[in-house]
Amino acid sequence: MIKITNLKNKKDKKVQKIKLSLSKIFNPEEWSLNGRFLYLPTILLIFCLIASMFYFTKTIKRQLGNNIEKQLKLVTSWVQDELNRGVRFAQTQAFSLSLNPEVQKALETQDRELLKKIILPYLDRMRVVSGYTSLSYHFMLPPAVTFLNTQDLNVKGTDLSGEKPLASKAGEELRMLWGIVPGHHGLNIQEVCPITRADSLLGILEVSLNVQEIVTKIQLPKGVGIATFVDKSLKSSLDPDINFTEGKKWIYFQKESYRKMLFDLDEDIHFLTLSKKGQIYYFIIPVKDNNGNVIGGISINYDAKLNQKESENIIFYFFNILFLPFLAIIAALYLNIKRIKVFFARLRRMIVASHTNDFADRFETDHIHCLEVLHCNHEECPVHKNPSLVCYLETGSEAISPQWRNSCIFLNKYGSCLNCPVYALRKGDELTEMRNVVNTMMRLWKTFLNRIGQLLDEVLRTREGSRQLLSLDEVSLRLEQMAKLTSFSRDIKGVYSKDEVYEQLKYVSENTFHMSRFVIFEVNSSDNRMIPVLDNVPSEPLCKRDILLSPELCRAKRMTEEICSKNNPALCPFFNCDQTKYYRCCLPLVMGGQVGAVISFLIPKSEWNTRSEQLVIIRKYLDETAPVLASLRLLEMSKEQALRDPLTRSHNRRFLEEYIAQFEPLSKREEKNVGFLMVDLDYFKQVNDKYGHQAGDAVLKQLVKIMKENIRSSDLLIRYGGEEFLVLLPQVEPDMSEKVAEKIRSSVEQYKFELPRGQKINKTVSIGVAEYPKDADTLYKAIKFADVALYEAKNRGRNRVVRFQKEMWLDDQY
Repeated sequence: MIKITNLKNKKDKKVQKIKLSLSKIFNPEEWSLNGRFLYLPTILLIFCLIASMFYFTKTIKRQLGNNIEKQLKLVTSWVQDELNRGVRFAQTQAFSLSLNPEVQKALETQDRELLKKIILPYLDRMRVVSGYTSLSYHFMLPPAVTFLNTQDLNVKGTDLSGEKPLASKAGEELRMLWGIVPGHHGLNIQEVCPITRADSLLGILEVSLNVQEIVTKIQLPKGVGIATFVDKSLKSSLDPDINFTEGKKWIYFQKESYRKMLFDLDEDIHFLTLSKKGQIYYFIIPVKDNNGNVIGGISINYDAKLNQKESENIIFYFFNILFLPFLAIIAALYLNIKRIKVFFARLRRMIVASHTNDFADRFETDHIHCLEVLHCNHEECPVHKNPSLVCYLETGSEAISPQWRNSCIFLNKYGSCLNCPVYALRKGDELTEMRNVVNTMMRLWKTFLNRIGQLLDEVLRTREGSRQLLSLDEVSLRLEQMAKLTSFSRDIKGVYSKDEVYEQLKYVSENTFHMSRFVIFEVNSSDNRMIPVLDNVPSEPLCKRDILLSPELCRAKRMTEEICSKNNPALCPFFNCDQTKYYRCCLPLVMGGQVGAVISFLIPKSEWNTRSEQLVIIRKYLDETAPVLASLRLLEMSKEQALRDPLTRSHNRRFLEEYIAQFEPLSKREEKNVGFLMVDLDYFKQVNDKYGHQAGDAVLKQLVKIMKENIRSSDLLIRYGGEEFLVLLPQVEPDMSEKVAEKIRSSVEQYKFELPRGQKINKTVSIGVAEYPKDADTLYKAIKFADVALYEAKNRGRNRVVRFQKEMWLDDQY
């Protein structure tokens, strides 16, 4: 049992080892130096070799395809020329025989034996002379009755009008016709000629040549074959003894094995297009009947296998040419990789040591002293006293750090490091130079880390005057914090409103500082309230309600300082959180010497040690945010003052223009019913004249108060003129505007206006009413019509409400 367990453990270890090896192969981050500089270049070179061979092979094949295409097109031209020659020969035969007097006489007397004696010897002679053994003559009597057929002398008197449309047409039109038609032995060139005498049709002559015989006589290049085929529907007209191959659609004739169709017979054929099937290229010439229908074709084929061996020889030769340099490159990489590995192993140890602030390790270099090179015996020379002053790329014209350039004591004599014999002797190959450079860089690196740590401590105030050397992780963290702070500062400078600033703070709180629970309170000094403008979990308030009602209860706001419950959980009695799990922190945003907002957040106690230093960075974010929020508040106050009447604090006409520009499209889209009340204080001039302008101002303020008490908070009150006010009712039921106006009129009538000197007077108002869209198709027109109704109210005696009627406005245009 123990033995079986051991075997299983060994098997698992072997599987695990294989998996680990595979993971290293497919993970570039785990590749060794051999893998990067030896194995990977080898693979890339092999890939390039294969790609080059593939490209070379494709190029050869493409060139071969182009040559084949040219060759097939040339053979196609030959075939067409031979077919044209056969057509011309058939035309010549038909024309000459149609003019033969003896032939005409035989047909006129219908002497078949005489015609035989004339034609059969002539046919044998023509077959020998032309080389066309398939040449045949078929004499027919009108309309197309067989009289003499050289292919079958026993056939006579058969009416072929239905089978020989070409012959019937030639007899009817008395002209020569030709075409390629299916015959007993395949496709035939047929030339049909009427035989006439004195405009009388004596007969019809049909001269036939077999297409298969014509194309097989062509002297073809090596690898090229020709075959003919016909539509399968014409099978019944073929001689059953013919050797052919039958596909789904075509019948292919086979006279010689190398001329066979070498592609799949069941696939569709692409005519007049160079095609390829396997190693066979082919070009097909279609054959059509007199109606334009394809009844067959001629295929010209090329077998690319014949050139394959030659191509393989060329590729093999190309491979041998590339393979030898490939081996040389791999050998050179292998011989140099060990030296590089030793250098990088030592460099790795030095870099790791520098991360832990240990810069003592250095590369061992051959020390060459100037006294040995320059044969200097000047004992007062500082180099003679301190040989360490002879450095490599630390001082001099080639110094790495610009601040040390031109500081070498030998520059006065040699002008530059390149002329110095000490520099020349210490300068070796790249690895030797790199050892010297790394030694120099380690010294500079130590100086840099020390300086950057001091600067970051001063900027972020994270160590309060400490000058300890920061580690690389700490430097990276501080620089990242500074970069994000700079980006945040740039982003909030382009905001349009306070809401955008708060959203930016929310994003930073969640994504940069990873706060799971926080809230931002805005201090409203005029209303003496703290308003939560941003709360990521509003259902769980962090502060008790008392803080919202009285900002002075907030310790952070009152003391203008950071509040944290770490050392004293009872520091603020208004904390509303589980202080057994969290520390609560509140940071104020100081704007113009006053606290304008407070951000409060929770830090889990388990994360305090790692996140406590974030408080300093958060303060920096708040310092960047405070002036932007202060500017936006000031801008908001300025805009508010510009859009309100300074006396009554109601909106002014400028506000009305901006409001209607945005409200009118919305009201049209949502089909809102909007009411307009134009209110004018009756005999207001008498108040100014009798009691003074201060009394008039007091009356206007009290009038605004009365109107606000009688309209909704969503309704708008606008000072339209001196004592004229416009009330805009954004959403009212139809005809409800008059009721609101009457309510205002009645309240004013019953009110006792108090004047600055203690007097009390009664005043009345006249109100004009119009509604959109019932009375007008635009808001401005409705305002105008409300004003027209107001003047009608004044004309009727004042202290009344008048609704606009169409007869009050007689002009065609507004």
